[in-house]
Amino acid sequence: MKTLSSKQIAALQKKYPDWKLNKPETKLTATLKFQKHVEALVFLARLTVHAEVLNHHPDVLYSYKQLKITTTTHDAEGLTKLDKELTERIEHLRSQAGD
Repeated sequence: MKTLSSKQIAALQKKYPDWKLNKPETKLTATLKFQKHVEALVFLARLTVHAEVLNHHPDVLYSYKQLKITTTTHDAEGLTKLDKELTERIEHLRSQAGD
């Protein structure tokens, strides 16, 4: 699978500035904070549905009222169109949740 170009990654970051890029440009990470514990868990459940549809699963760390989400394509050792699509879906869910 082909990785995104630096230009494509920069455009994605510009569109979604909460997502931080690691140094070798292989992972995007965002930390989402919620008002209530249950809101974070509901968001995670909704995210899981999208990950299953795409067959592309992020790394998620859950802590009370917070999710740290990292997306990468392990097989490609970088960011691919699947990561872009998943990030866009996560941001859409975020806009619906009011985060």
